[in-house]
Amino acid sequence: MFKEVTISAKWIQNKIVWTLLLIPLCFKVEIISNVIVLPQEIILPFLIFLYFFTVRKVKTVISKTVLPYIYLFVAFVLTIIITLFSLLKTFDIVGLLKLIKYSIYVVSIIIIYDYKFPNFIKRINIVSAFTIIFTLFTFYITKLQSGHTWSTYIAMATYVSEYMPTGFSNRVFNFQSQSFIIYSGNHGIYGSYLALLLFFNISGIIRGTSNKGLVYIVIFLSFLNIMLLTSRETFLLIVITLFSFSFYHLSYMKFNPTKVFIGLVFFIFFIIVLIWAIDFYDIELSIVNKMTNSIRKFKEEGGDGSVDVRFNTWLIIFIYLFTYPWRLFSGIGFNPTLFRNELDLVAISYPNIGKYVGIPESLFIQFLSYGGVLSLLLVIMFMLNLFKNLLKKINTKNGIFIPFYVLGLSVTNNTGASIIAELLMTQFALIYLFIMNSHGEKKHIIYNR
Repeated sequence: MFKEVTISAKWIQNKIVWTLLLIPLCFKVEIISNVIVLPQEIILPFLIFLYFFTVRKVKTVISKTVLPYIYLFVAFVLTIIITLFSLLKTFDIVGLLKLIKYSIYVVSIIIIYDYKFPNFIKRINIVSAFTIIFTLFTFYITKLQSGHTWSTYIAMATYVSEYMPTGFSNRVFNFQSQSFIIYSGNHGIYGSYLALLLFFNISGIIRGTSNKGLVYIVIFLSFLNIMLLTSRETFLLIVITLFSFSFYHLSYMKFNPTKVFIGLVFFIFFIIVLIWAIDFYDIELSIVNKMTNSIRKFKEEGGDGSVDVRFNTWLIIFIYLFTYPWRLFSGIGFNPTLFRNELDLVAISYPNIGKYVGIPESLFIQFLSYGGVLSLLLVIMFMLNLFKNLLKKINTKNGIFIPFYVLGLSVTNNTGASIIAELLMTQFALIYLFIMNSHGEKKHIIYNR
């Protein structure tokens, strides 16, 4: 007979964890024109409601573990309020709906902050392995169907998002056409996710984690997928993580100079062999193409188009904010139409600035522009507290590299906002909570009846 299910807070937490854990394997669905959702965005509100209905008591938890996500949630709420006021001037609810979506994910993360993760390493690696295998398989099949040579196809995959091996989070199933559509690229987001998997599993190997076979498979697959990507953000993230990790251990931790020297020699040897193999065998890789083209453009033209567009956009935003200084405090709201109109007005007065776009292309400038300086400070506190908490857990299983990964994200998110994209936000949060709860934490709970 059917087993009786008791719906408790822990049962709901478990369902939320599984719902978030499976996000890398899920694609989005366009229900009607311009209404695009992940399945999780329908399931999570129901689970959140069920959780608070079951718990009934509202508890205020003063916990260092959950504090970063409280900061992030307040930043979203503040931006939502400002966005609602912006609708009185220009009605565009696209940004508001996105903010609500982000808030749902953050509330889900807050709910599971004290959840104990059984077999977490094995489960996240199984999901990750299947995600990357399906991604690479799709990439290879698309290459065969294109009829192009490897060199030509890689050249296309360097700049055209439809050909990039970037998982499923930017793939949308359109009911009207009964086909998958890619509306935008997500190589920076997906690349940051792969880098997270790399450092999480390498940390585990150093600490002697179990399931080493699966761990090595995920490391290999992640590295292979990164090499086929075109994300400079991912490359920079990896470099900053390794550099800050090395600097910290050489400066503040006891270390064995011989082991450090041997490790450095092996690392340099690996890089030299990799560069030689790519050059000698004329291996076409997207990341190599992108870096080579960027260097060439800087030499020949004095800049790179995508980089110049970002700088131009930031310049116009800051001109606008200092022209209307109250916007530094009130923000504009996440109202894409209004935001673009305001930037266009500034650009008319400064025609020599050049090409720009209607989005900030930066986590920190985004919150400053949409939610004002208070939202910006809250996001900075979010990143700072993540780093501080993880640094205290640096000796736990799988936690060695993760605080320095956060430092890398703090830099790379100056030219993007990957940390609040549903893929990276949820997978990083699960890893963060797993690390923080590995040895427990003292909590001070105040119940408000």
